Amino acid sequence: MKNTGRFTEKGSYLIEHPDTPTKWENKLFNDEYVLDITQRLEGIGSIVENYVQSPILDSARRFYLKYNGVETRLFCGNLGTFSAEYDIDKMIVCEENDTIKVVAEVTVPAKGKYELWRFTVESKVNDDIQCDLFCFYPFANKGPMGAETKLSDNKKYVSKFSFPHHAKYEEKARVEKNHGYTFVLADTEISSFDGVAHAFYGSDNTEAIPVAVKNCSCSNTKGQGDRVDAAVHFSRKITGGKTFRVTLMLGPANTAEEIEVLSANTPDFDTVCKESEAFRKKAYAGYTIDTPNQEMNYLFNLWLPKQVVYLTRLNRGGVCCPVRNQLQDALGYSILDPKGALEFALRVLRRQHTNGYLKQWYMTDNSPESGLCKINHSDACIWLVLCITEIISNIGDKTLFMQNEPYMDSEEQESILTHLKKAVHYMYSMCGEHGLCLMLDGDWTDPINGAGRKGKGESVWNSMALIYAIQNLTELFPDDGLTKIAEELTEAINKYCWDGQAYIVGFDDDGKAFGSVNAPDGK
Repeated sequence: MKNTGRFTEKGSYLIEHPDTPTKWENKLFNDEYVLDITQRLEGIGSIVENYVQSPILDSARRFYLKYNGVETRLFCGNLGTFSAEYDIDKMIVCEENDTIKVVAEVTVPAKGKYELWRFTVESKVNDDIQCDLFCFYPFANKGPMGAETKLSDNKKYVSKFSFPHHAKYEEKARVEKNHGYTFVLADTEISSFDGVAHAFYGSDNTEAIPVAVKNCSCSNTKGQGDRVDAAVHFSRKITGGKTFRVTLMLGPANTAEEIEVLSANTPDFDTVCKESEAFRKKAYAGYTIDTPNQEMNYLFNLWLPKQVVYLTRLNRGGVCCPVRNQLQDALGYSILDPKGALEFALRVLRRQHTNGYLKQWYMTDNSPESGLCKINHSDACIWLVLCITEIISNIGDKTLFMQNEPYMDSEEQESILTHLKKAVHYMYSMCGEHGLCLMLDGDWTDPINGAGRKGKGESVWNSMALIYAIQNLTELFPDDGLTKIAEELTEAINKYCWDGQAYIVGFDDDGKAFGSVNAPDGK
């Protein structure tokens, strides 16, 4: 297999062939927009609201060049020398041969619901070159109510309009404020366009060179119904040794007027990148390492923080989640931004009930519960205590424990400290025959998910983890009642769970121990 790549001196990752072992994506994002982009510049663009990622642009993006009669699909290694650079804030893909060089750059701003592209085509010979650049962007979420695509009067953008889908009349008011438009906007005049894939390709074969490329022009066909896309064409003659450049902005809008305003002032690519870099450096400033291994420094100072930011701020890209994930991600995020991490953790704390109970799985968009959200894992309260205690400790301000926060099932508000103590007491109230915390549908050890389904099985992990959580909390706020709970749990664990070499994993609903070193399986 070919060498997969290397770090550059600035910490980006460079590959010099398009054929990776699997599709390699760079995740470019902010709190409002996510773009997953591959080495071939394919990828889905999604707006984000309440953790819900709603695609507005599909992945089958294609780019073509025709120069002096030569037709090629770009960024697949067809043109000549290939490179793809995965930067923290952008993606840069380059192809070139002895005649021509094409560079594509794409980024997502620090704030804003859009992605920004820049294409640079450079002549490497003295003779004039006729160049035709084609960019095909497929729209997502075409909807059962139909849509249309058309070129603007000023020939600066292609827009798709579809009224936000609703099934009942009473839903109309709720959805009509949603984004009805998606646009592909250029900073220069578009030479020709197609609003439907079939017109651009000439058939359903999207792997062949499109008929528009062969003809050096799109057909200016509008898209209608459920067949709506955006193919834009730029025709330029490059004087020997010169370049031509075009910037494209892709995103949603509520009205056509919004797009018109943007078309008069397209964001500058370099400025957006500088703003993103400044934002990121500030966000990552709380954590750096310096080791003799430079690649490890790049990993820990750039790429792992980026992953932690995504996991925390975008809920791992989903709406169905266990609160343990949210709390653990916030704990990692507290290394970078402890105050910001606390706010994410408090979103979980506000789901706690007045009796101390915290449901593990839930839908962040409040959609009907299904799958894992219908089961009741038992370890959520433990993570609430562990993670929030550590996050506030990272902030270094104990008075934050006195901040009042609401419950999910009441208008009553109590201090964060009271919330955490209630979580401990709730866990301890749910103990079984051996004095250990109940397992219910499962504890943190997810593969063990049937031992306590009848409500009698007990978890050694839960019991040990609760002791650890109590110890961390009482170091900050001594409490004889909590200390007594930890002592009683410790006594029960040592009395019933030590089998001579290690601790068992738990007791099932029938009171049978499992996870012993003496067991024929499940050791």
